[in-house]
Amino acid sequence: MTFTFPLVPLPEAPSTRPFDTCARDMANAHNMMIQALCRIYDLAPVVKQGDEVAFARYASLFVKMVKHHHDMEEDIMFPVLSTLPSHKHSVEHNIEQHRLFDVGFHKFKTYVDEVADGKAKYHGAELRKLVKGFANELLEHFNDEIATIAPEVLAQYDAEHINTMLRDVGRSVAQFNRAGFTTMLPFTLTLLDFSRTPKLEFPPIPAPVVFIGRHVATFRHPS
Repeated sequence: MTFTFPLVPLPEAPSTRPFDTCARDMANAHNMMIQALCRIYDLAPVVKQGDEVAFARYASLFVKMVKHHHDMEEDIMFPVLSTLPSHKHSVEHNIEQHRLFDVGFHKFKTYVDEVADGKAKYHGAELRKLVKGFANELLEHFNDEIATIAPEVLAQYDAEHINTMLRDVGRSVAQFNRAGFTTMLPFTLTLLDFSRTPKLEFPPIPAPVVFIGRHVATFRHPS
């Protein structure tokens, strides 16, 4: 399948240990967000009359996902990763990249929120223009960040600290999805490309919850 914005290559995971799967899991998470961005960009010009608000709400879920993802990194992951002096520069670079797309991303967020609230009229060309205002910087970051959490990098840290960090990341993601059980959870799961990753490899969610999120919870918001 060809995407408007290219996906992040999935790195090999030498084992199933969290140290070894972190980079691959991060690439999978980034690819979910890239697929959402592709759908928003590709569908923007062909949204039918009457569907504009629903589409804007869909785009706002992408905004919330990206924001949570980067807040989680800055609040949970980066403080731990910056404790290694030789890796501090890489962490700072990741944060600098977050700031590079802040302005364009905020403009996009403001527009889709206003359309969703009925305060602005929807224009597909305008939405595409706003996507272009941050997409290149976001995609560059999504690719660059993977190398900073590669297995050989994480192996330099105290194992207990990394395992605690990854558990905290898992709790944050689970809490985020539970808060949007009929919105964010199905949105997240429908972005997974199950042809690229085994069903239970990523995300680490029990199979019954995956089924409910993909096939049941979506009935609440069929549009």
